[in-house]
Amino acid sequence: MVQFSFTAAESVLLGVERAKELLRHKYPFARLEDIFAEALKALLERIDPDRRHPPARAAAIPAQAPKTRNIPAAVKAEVWRRDAGACAFVGPAGRCGTRAFLEYDHVVPWALGGTPDDPGNIRLLCRAHNRCEARRVLG
Repeated sequence: MVQFSFTAAESVLLGVERAKELLRHKYPFARLEDIFAEALKALLERIDPDRRHPPARAAAIPAQAPKTRNIPAAVKAEVWRRDAGACAFVGPAGRCGTRAFLEYDHVVPWALGGTPDDPGNIRLLCRAHNRCEARRVLG
C-alpha cells in the first residue's frame, strides 16, 4: 500500500465530488482510492498507446505515395509494437529504451524523400535522441 497526499485547487475537489456522484452505483462507499483508480484507468485507456493499439492484425497501410508527412495510425500501431513502446536509439552504451517523451521519427527524413507509410522508415525515439538524429542528418 502507498499513501498519496497533495494540495489541489478547489476545481479538483469539485471534480472528485462529481466523480463520486457519478460512480456511486459502482462504488457505494465512494472511497477516494476507487475514484482515482477509475479515473486513471479511463485516462490510460484514452492516452496510453499500449492500451489504444489493439494486438497485431492486418493493418490497412496506404499503397499510394503519400502527399503528407503524417504517419498513418496503422503504421504508428505497428511501430509502437515493434519498438515495444520505448526509444529505439542504439548508441555505444546500447539501446536507450526510455519510455517517456517518445516521438515518431522518420529514419530517412521526409525532406530527403523518406515516406511516412512504411513502418521500416519510422521508429520511436525519445525527444533527446530525435533532436540528436535530426541535427546529425539535417545539420
